[in-house]
Amino acid sequence: MTLRCACYTRFSTDKQTPISTEDQIRKCREFAETKGWTLLEDHLYADEAVSGAGADRDGLKHLIAAAKSQPRPFDVILVDDTSRLSRNVGDASRIREQLGFVGVRIIAVSQGIDSQDEQSDVLFDVHALVDTLYIKELGKKTHRGLEGLALRGYHTGGNCYGYCNMRVEGGVKLEVNEGQATIVRRIFEMAAGGSSLKKIAKTLNLERISPPRPRAKKENPSWCPTAIHAMLRREMYGGRVIWNRSRFVKSPGTNKRISRPRPQSEWRVIDRPELRIVSNELWERVQARLAWAKKVYGQQTRNGLLNRTASSQYLFSGIVKCDVCGGNLVITSGRSRRGHRRYGCSQHFYRGTCANALQIRKIGWRRNC
Repeated sequence: MTLRCACYTRFSTDKQTPISTEDQIRKCREFAETKGWTLLEDHLYADEAVSGAGADRDGLKHLIAAAKSQPRPFDVILVDDTSRLSRNVGDASRIREQLGFVGVRIIAVSQGIDSQDEQSDVLFDVHALVDTLYIKELGKKTHRGLEGLALRGYHTGGNCYGYCNMRVEGGVKLEVNEGQATIVRRIFEMAAGGSSLKKIAKTLNLERISPPRPRAKKENPSWCPTAIHAMLRREMYGGRVIWNRSRFVKSPGTNKRISRPRPQSEWRVIDRPELRIVSNELWERVQARLAWAKKVYGQQTRNGLLNRTASSQYLFSGIVKCDVCGGNLVITSGRSRRGHRRYGCSQHFYRGTCANALQIRKIGWRRNC
């Protein structure tokens, strides 16, 4: 009987060559030919530079959706090995259950595992466990290698405002960018002098000073208060590198990474006096100012919601848009108990990059029970 075959391929990082996809398809095509089956050219599904630790992959989603469609377009799904399908035991089991329910076989060509065989569940589970352990051990080795680089004075992160990434033998090292360092010192001086985060951001935007990371998708990149706050807390400007402060975990079932803090006992504190941009005296003044601001303004509201940007108790915040710049409208005034709350443009209020100073009073209503 001639069976119709689909093929799913995947490789993990952008450092791997796309030729990996071609090799996987070639192996699956050769297997189908030996069986006298047909590999359908319009049912070749792939995910490139995507980890197998999560199931949130476009190619995999399209494959499962096609398998569930009626009439069913193929009978068998070919993969080079089980790790291409998933590197998570739970996800691998759920994928097999979904495909098995609609009557689609899965064959791991290199390992010779066919979901139609009686012992296939055991074999799939064993290989899924091995695939999961592999990615965890790889993560530990990568972490150990990055730790070694950090201790030897190399930079293990991305771009950092105030510095240039200089590629040298063995890795990347940071050098102070004097042009940007001048801006950093000015930000610290303004903060130590009592300027708010919002005032600092507006001042820099008014002078059209380029922000740290202008994003390609934003037509008018600008400084924002949260970026200023992060800079004022960055130990590197004071000549210290704190490595291993946080870790990334993946949200279950997805490839989205979420940062989680590590215990302070796991931090690696490395003195790097050559990277100092601000003096000890200025650093201490700014930290004292931030601590005072947190004590005075950092309390929670009565209903448990955090102030300002962390959450919103207002219905239209972040939904209604400014007609001038397209920014979100947020509550900009009247937060006191007796004040009248008003919506305004967030780009004008926080950054000063929009000329729209219009404010619209929030109208309350009663819900009939």
